[in-house]
Amino acid sequence: MDLIDRIKAAFIAVGGDIKSINSKLMALDADATNADFTALVNTSKYLPSATLTANRTITMPVGVDGNVIEFYNNESGFAWSLAGSLVYLADGITVVAFLYANTNYIIKKISGKWRIAN
Repeated sequence: MDLIDRIKAAFIAVGGDIKSINSKLMALDADATNADFTALVNTSKYLPSATLTANRTITMPVGVDGNVIEFYNNESGFAWSLAGSLVYLADGITVVAFLYANTNYIIKKISGKWRIAN
């Protein structure tokens, strides 16, 4: 766990709002709308509930090692699928094709692969 992850964990442990701390550590991208979009590196993006009217796609950028993308997915009615650069579980083998409802994701570019770090 790196320093930023430890700070986040401590902040959450005392009841802090992770969205507010991330706005100080990374750029806070505009909330998602009812449309496909391309993720931006080193940003946090909120995927609000009751926003989608159909399944939508997030295109992952190429990125470079050290980049981070965070998604806070509160959408449960429809799915956000992933396209573009592949996203893997921490094992670097298992490909993730969509984001689970009501789940937050920290995705880091490590050794040339986007990996879910949490």
